[in-house]
Amino acid sequence: MSLPGQTGTNFKQPDKWDCYKFECLSDFLGEYAKSVRQPTGYLEAFAGSNQSVCAGINCPREACHILKGKDSFFNQIILLAQSETALAALRKPLLPARADVLSGSLINEETLQKVLDSFPRSEAVFILLEPPGFHHLRFSSLKKLALRGIDKDGRKPDMLLVLPLEMSLIRNLGRLDCQDSISRFFGHDKWIDIRQDWYTKRINTEEARKRLLRLYLAGFKDMDYKHVVHKEPANAGSPARYQLAVVSDRINFKNILDTIWDKERFLSCELF
Repeated sequence: MSLPGQTGTNFKQPDKWDCYKFECLSDFLGEYAKSVRQPTGYLEAFAGSNQSVCAGINCPREACHILKGKDSFFNQIILLAQSETALAALRKPLLPARADVLSGSLINEETLQKVLDSFPRSEAVFILLEPPGFHHLRFSSLKKLALRGIDKDGRKPDMLLVLPLEMSLIRNLGRLDCQDSISRFFGHDKWIDIRQDWYTKRINTEEARKRLLRLYLAGFKDMDYKHVVHKEPANAGSPARYQLAVVSDRINFKNILDTIWDKERFLSCELF
């Protein structure tokens, strides 16, 4: 998750879309906790990625994490850093006091099992997945998290996915050196048919985007998630720089997503 307000040679200047996303994710966590109303664990699977430097004046996002003010809603908080750069970023004094920071990749079986063992089966688990690019996320890892993280009531972990379809996936769809990574992202190679239709102009870019998204979400339906909800953010540029998906066996989060991501927002730095 981007953490505006940090400094360093590897950080980048954020744009307003990133800051809107930061606010929305923070609001969502509060609404999620109110809706579930049971002991819950929190996993941020790409913590410390996509770091930014905030240039705002008295920016409220300086030195804060999206869990600020909401960490008491969660019994366990696990922040998984999947690179040395991300791990270094998470050593900053802006994290929830009760957060446990782990390093490693979900691709690694030992790391994945360590993450799963962090949460008792008696509680719900919420997983935030915001990969810095499609090549960092494998559907096989999500499937393991879902099917091996089932609680005592037979419900799979809830997941909020921030999918980099536009800025990352679409622009690399035709690169031969990306084919294997894209197949790992989807968990299969059925996406190639969509690419072919796009290349031959049977469909336009917008239709290709929609079909790719439906294909990806179908994987969660195949895992028998009761609620698979998609949201295209209204405050993420045009076309949207990212897409949202929430999958859950507990609650249909459509109304919550609509309320939060359709809300008109103004950043403090935009008022100067």
